[in-house]
Amino acid sequence: MSRTHILMLIGQLSVGGTERQFLNLAKAINPERFAVRVGVLSPILDLAPELERQGIPVTMLHPTPSYHPALLPGLVRRIHDLIIAQRVALVHSFLYPANVTGTLAARWAGVPAVMSERSATRRFPLTQRMVYALIARLCAAITVNSYANRSSFAPQIGLRAASITVHWNGIDFQKLDQVQATSMELRQRHHIADDAPIIGTICRFDPLKRLELLLHTASIIKQAQPHVRFIIVGGAFTPAAEAYRAEMLRLQHALGLEDTVIFAGHQPNPADYMRLLDLFVLSSIEEGTPNALLEAMALGKPALATDVGDVQRIFAESGGGQVRAANPIVWAREITALLADPARQAAMGAAGRSYIREQFQLERLAEESQSLWAGLLDKG
Repeated sequence: MSRTHILMLIGQLSVGGTERQFLNLAKAINPERFAVRVGVLSPILDLAPELERQGIPVTMLHPTPSYHPALLPGLVRRIHDLIIAQRVALVHSFLYPANVTGTLAARWAGVPAVMSERSATRRFPLTQRMVYALIARLCAAITVNSYANRSSFAPQIGLRAASITVHWNGIDFQKLDQVQATSMELRQRHHIADDAPIIGTICRFDPLKRLELLLHTASIIKQAQPHVRFIIVGGAFTPAAEAYRAEMLRLQHALGLEDTVIFAGHQPNPADYMRLLDLFVLSSIEEGTPNALLEAMALGKPALATDVGDVQRIFAESGGGQVRAANPIVWAREITALLADPARQAAMGAAGRSYIREQFQLERLAEESQSLWAGLLDKG
């Protein structure tokens, strides 16, 4: 039986939540049913080897990471030519640059386009809203990864929310459950006492992650419980991210938290650090369906978060976490209460683990995507 050729398109394959979801989805597609090819609009290909090891070809479509409007016609043409040369039957794109170029190229080639917007931005810039309003009417379907994203995105582009499909993220539990370093090894590596409670988060450095909330919370908790440790795992991969990291290091010094807050940097297997935690925290200003939160809950960790994206919905349905206002006094009070109640921590962790492993399976996301593709192709 011949396979249907699908082009999955994205701006870059850097280390990030959307990029990891993109990669996991591409790898989870049934290769007997669909032949997936990946197109990348830039030379940022950090995750490409992982795809190529599984036999998924990756094509770089532009030699620089710039998306200047003057480059649009040439980029659309290259995507169009790839569609024709590879007999692509459908294009599924992720995030704004790929959504614009991919939809235009697919329309030109006469094949359906699916666009996925996974940004949690509450209000896009005017130009982006105008372009999206046009592109949305040229593509065959739109997906987002949270109900919160759907509610904010639909009115910005003049569509009914019901016309946008929600596909929650999928977690690769097999990979998540692989252990490379034990909690004891990590405690020794970072000079953390065996009995010290550890609060932590996994994220890239970005002002939207609002890490200053964690540092101010740590400063309050340190006064009464100096043995508690906070750990922040994640890298800075752009000049802007490095500037934010430097700002957080200055704040750490100003608050006297050099021994309390540990910046662990980028880690190849962040799940090891999730297993280390007594409590996972998410302090973001904006999120859709945050991968790190889902993975920490899947590992049985209770969670504390700000009210962003679908977090409130996930906590309400699972019982695995608490949403609190972004106030360090409030956060310090909630963390202190949780640390004093191991039974509550255990109950939250168990409830979250069960819920996430049932609702956020990667296989479910793959099947939802394949069903969407098949339905669109049957219409054509």
